[in-house]
Amino acid sequence: MSQRSDSGRIAFKSLLISGTLCLTYQLIEAVRGLSIFALLVWRFFVIAESAQFFAISSKSCRADMVGSALVIQNSLGFFLSIGSIVILTSWVDRLDTSVVWLLLPVPMLGLLAMRSL
Repeated sequence: MSQRSDSGRIAFKSLLISGTLCLTYQLIEAVRGLSIFALLVWRFFVIAESAQFFAISSKSCRADMVGSALVIQNSLGFFLSIGSIVILTSWVDRLDTSVVWLLLPVPMLGLLAMRSL
């Protein structure tokens, strides 16, 4: 898909859909059977945005720095993912599915940062 379209546009749309699912998940979860489908869709777009950010990084760096940039990006992504999982799983007992709202600032900040792409 990114070969026919711009990686920045795909990343933006993926992040927008991911953020929208994060924002509306509590409403979606109320409909029996829809929550599993929503989580699968959400997963698809989270993976899509990640891949597109790697493509953007590799195109934006000098050729001799691409490997280092991707290692740093991958490390930060892993660190943030693990940190989010640890924090969210420790708070899910108190907040139930409202815990997903703690993730909402991430796509919002990402969308703001991507306006120039």
